[in-house]
Order: sequence, then structure tokens, then C-alpha cells
Amino acid sequence: MKLAITQTSNHPHYLKIGYCFSAVCLFQLLLVHFELKTLYASELYELSDGGETGIFNGFTAVMKWSFVLFPFYLFLKFVIICLIIESGFSYHGLKSKVSFSTLFLGVIIAYPLLLAPQCFKLIYFHWMVPTDYLRSHYAHFAPLSMVAFFTDRLLEQGTWYLLQSVNLFDLGYPFVIALVIKKMAPQTGDHTAAIVYAYYLAYFCWMLFTYLLQQSI
Repeated sequence: MKLAITQTSNHPHYLKIGYCFSAVCLFQLLLVHFELKTLYASELYELSDGGETGIFNGFTAVMKWSFVLFPFYLFLKFVIICLIIESGFSYHGLKSKVSFSTLFLGVIIAYPLLLAPQCFKLIYFHWMVPTDYLRSHYAHFAPLSMVAFFTDRLLEQGTWYLLQSVNLFDLGYPFVIALVIKKMAPQTGDHTAAIVYAYYLAYFCWMLFTYLLQQSI
């Protein structure tokens, strides 16, 4: 009976995780959809047979694979972040004070902060600049990152990904996670700094892995 009551009380918590995760996936897929449809329309036209059918088929193929694969990618990314954050709590002897589901929900709630640069880029290039820009201009546009302090020559060497990853939003993301989790699990006390340190380790490893993967392709 006690087990049944515990499962029932946790049920709404997992529903909230499902709703938040679905909302984040849908919102980012909508950003990808808008990006492909508006910013890369000319490139899709050049790669197609020059007709509307070719554009539609190319766009549909990209979106189909995005809808299928992206939720798995995002879920894996959240799980990896949560596991390393949980290791930080374990190191400080606080693992019993916060559940994995609470960590997962905190990571999801804070994630829209990382989507802010993409939203800003879409708004800026769609409404505020002329249409005669190149795709490389859009890809390398990161005004609130370290990219702004380096020349295009350095960006052409493939280091632009690392530089644009060091931006205001990515640096603020772990602090937002800490605030959200501290609000949901006040018993963690003032030890939420462990979340920040653990996430920075995960963030650095993820950034380095992605950079090395891009260089190997």
C-alpha cells in the first residue's frame, strides 16, 4: 500500500517532465523549421531540380529526420548532464536530498535559455538585415560570444564553434539550473554551487567532444 501511494504521488511529477520535454522539443523543432524554410530556402532551391517539387521534397526529408532523431539526441544530452550533476551531489554527500527526476526537470526548464541565441539570430536575419547575406554569415553570427573578438580568418579554421560556445547564455545556463533545482529541492541548501561546477565539467567535455568530432569529419 505504501508503494502504491508513493507511485501515485510521483505520477504528476513525471507528467510534468513529459510535458516540459515535449514542449522544448517542439519549440526547437519549430525553430529549425522556420530556419530551413526562410533562411535556407535559396540554398535548397539551388540543390534541387529548380522546381517547387524539389524544394518541398528536400525540405520534407530534412524535417522528417529532425522529428525522428532530435528528441533522442536531446534526451541523451539531458541525461548526460543530469548524470554528471548527480555525481557532483554524490561527491558532496547530497545525493539523497534530490532525485534524478528533479535534476532532469531542472535541466529541461533551464534549457530554453540556450535557445535564445537562435531566436535572436532568426529575428535579426529575417527582419533586420538585407536578404543578400551568405549562410556562413548566419552560422558565424554570435554577438554575445567570444567570436566577436576574433577575425574571420581564425573562424575559417574551424575554431568558431568553440568560440561561439563561450557566450553569455551558455555561461548563465548552469546558474539557472542551480536556481531552479534549489527552488524545487530546498533541502540542498547552499550546496547548489556543486551543480554549477559539475555542469561546467560536463559542458567543457561536451564542447570538446563536439569540436573533435567536427574536425574528424
